[in-house]
Amino acid sequence: ASGTASVVSGGQDNTSTGSLSVVSGGQNNAASDYSSVVSGGYNNTASGQTSVVSGGRGNTASDYISVVSGGQANIASADFAVVSGGLSNTAGNDNSVVSGGHSNTASGYYSVVSGGNNNVANGVGSFIAGGLGATTRGASGASAHAAGTFSGGVTGQAQVRSFVHRAI
Repeated sequence: ASGTASVVSGGQDNTSTGSLSVVSGGQNNAASDYSSVVSGGYNNTASGQTSVVSGGRGNTASDYISVVSGGQANIASADFAVVSGGLSNTAGNDNSVVSGGHSNTASGYYSVVSGGNNNVANGVGSFIAGGLGATTRGASGASAHAAGTFSGGVTGQAQVRSFVHRAI
């Protein structure tokens, strides 16, 4: 622990270099910005100010108040971005959330993917409840659900989407 008032309370090969940062156990974990925390696990990084990785393996919280709660190879890379768990999920824009699943991406501002596999919520305020291969195709306020592809088709083509339209 080399940051001002930083703590490494156990584990092996852990580093806490940010001021007031904490690594509480596990192996090869790093908390490198002000008030960042890694609670345990293996090869996790909290590199954003007040970012948190609660555990798991190979997870990264790299921006202001970003959080990864667990799982493996998950990334929260924007302000207030959250990945709750799963495998290879990314919350990549401000206030975006991926609750779990596998290979899901919430890349629109305020976008949410609740779970499933290979889903992309990339419109502002877009939402995907789950399924396989759904995408909001960049549409703001869109929600989508997919069950994969038609025979030989493109991922996400067998899906239902809804949009909110309003007059300005």
